[in-house]
Amino acid sequence: SEKPIHLASDVHLGAVPSETERAFVRWLKYTADHASELILNGDLFDFWFEYRWGTSRGYDSTLTQLRRIVDSGVRVTLMGGNHDWWGGTHLRDEVGVEFLQDPIT
Repeated sequence: SEKPIHLASDVHLGAVPSETERAFVRWLKYTADHASELILNGDLFDFWFEYRWGTSRGYDSTLTQLRRIVDSGVRVTLMGGNHDWWGGTHLRDEVGVEFLQDPIT
């Protein structure tokens, strides 16, 4: 049977308790095996910014799991929200997600 699309929004990693982030990572592990696609509809991070030589810190377990999902063949789309609008090449090239900054319909 066809696998469903998984969707999450407003996770605000960095502003939630560590147990919430661990639960989200567990859900991502589940998603890798059970979804055809993952859409993260903005504000995955409470703050994300990519500098020329680095990125926001503290999200290693989530970013690693997102890379595993991408590597397993599941498409991951991250819509830039007002807290993580400043993404770019790290999310695209290192993590492998499709990062969208412009509004889409």
